[in-house]
Amino acid sequence: MHMICAVHADRSSRHILKRAKRSQIHVYLWNLIVYFRKKSAFVSRKPTNLLRAEKIEPTIRERVWSTSPSESERHWTGALLVSGTAHIEDAHETLALAPVSIFLAPVDKERTFRIQAGGEAVICTIPEQVVLTSIGRGPDSADIRRVLERPAVSQLLDKGGMVEQAERAFDTIQTEARQEAPGQQTMIEASLKMIFGMLLRNIPETVMPQHVSDRGSNLLLRFRQLLENRFRDRWTVAQYASELGISPDRLHDLCTEKLSKSPSVLIRDRTIYEAQMMLARSSISIKEISDRLGFRDPAHFSKYFKSASAESPRMFRDNLAQQLQQKETPALNFADWP
Repeated sequence: MHMICAVHADRSSRHILKRAKRSQIHVYLWNLIVYFRKKSAFVSRKPTNLLRAEKIEPTIRERVWSTSPSESERHWTGALLVSGTAHIEDAHETLALAPVSIFLAPVDKERTFRIQAGGEAVICTIPEQVVLTSIGRGPDSADIRRVLERPAVSQLLDKGGMVEQAERAFDTIQTEARQEAPGQQTMIEASLKMIFGMLLRNIPETVMPQHVSDRGSNLLLRFRQLLENRFRDRWTVAQYASELGISPDRLHDLCTEKLSKSPSVLIRDRTIYEAQMMLARSSISIKEISDRLGFRDPAHFSKYFKSASAESPRMFRDNLAQQLQQKETPALNFADWP
């Protein structure tokens, strides 16, 4: 009898243990689901309703298109004037466009686009999320950022079919903005990259940063370009100065005089900005981000990140996911990156 009771007790305890284990597995799996839902909240986020575009066909009347700043997210306006004439007006000035011209500007004020009778144009607004990923991390990224921080106008010369390429790029944005097909953001980003390249090649010398005449500004431009290429290699200020052919003290004086920041702060800001973008726009692990940014281990990366932003990389990512779940827009932009 005692043996039978012992067998039943043993079976009962094993059954309870199995149920407990299954319960633990369920809890573990549920926690995993919640974790990846939080991460995907910003990884798979679609462009917002700030993405819109319209093709202005030639008519016998003037066409008007207006833009104004958004409280929820920063965005840009792009326009291609194919034929006719147009004027872009804000509270302080009026800008005349002649064909074929590209206009690109952050929407930091109210603007009115007036396309005169007979004119043809494509006008669009692009949310910051798409602009940032389109800029990329190549050698031209620093120049693109500077161009995008102010209104830029470029009248295209038809070299190598550039006008046709511009029309195709804007038409693609206009087509993709009207639908939510798979690959929408990829198509828009590819078109934006082409537009950015045209701006870099065609903006007048008075607008482009690399056409400044004094040696100090040219050295700063070279430093910025070097920084874009080398910050992931964890170069020191001395290495940058050596590559530029100047002393670290000279580089320090140039940066503090013209940018009000030391070279080490600029290097740190660029590294932290890149880390924040990867934490916000991807689901890759913190270890992989640490490796990509050239840190010797994740602990060193976390300490570096926390010293600059007052929170750990994991806390930054979790807080960002929470903000997005609450439909708050994270304050990430490159406006302060010179």
